[in-house]
Amino acid sequence: MRIRADSVLASSVLFTIALLCLIPAALWNLQAVYDKVLISKLDAGFRAQALTANYLGFACLAIILIGVIVIWTGYVNRSRSSWLVMFVLAWVWAFPLFVLPLFRGKIVVTFSEWLRDAVSEPGLARTLTESVLIFLLMVIALTLPIRAFFFRRKSTETQRS
Repeated sequence: MRIRADSVLASSVLFTIALLCLIPAALWNLQAVYDKVLISKLDAGFRAQALTANYLGFACLAIILIGVIVIWTGYVNRSRSSWLVMFVLAWVWAFPLFVLPLFRGKIVVTFSEWLRDAVSEPGLARTLTESVLIFLLMVIALTLPIRAFFFRRKSTETQRS
């Protein structure tokens, strides 16, 4: 098997990096239920929310695993259905989960203040910035190989025969 440096390979690497960057968030949601002392002190609503976060962590890990498998099996082979799966993963899973919550409230800081807060200290600004950058990485990874997936040239062997 010969590895060619092209847009599909670059896209596969970018998608893999983006999906692997989401593993800590999935693991953080996964551990929400395992602190029994903390969970026992919460009322029923907060316990249900922690259990839902646990389910979300499992689902996110499963989706990340499915995404990596699709990338390195069908995507590298230029299967159009794998591009569609990655499109759905980016726009139906990642966008509503990581980017859409940004638009829930009114933004009261300027872009420069948001960037300064994201770089200088950990917190909500950094988390939101990381989420947006990971999603943008997925969008770039989707747009890079469009020509390879949908506008294939016919090979010279098929034209000759």
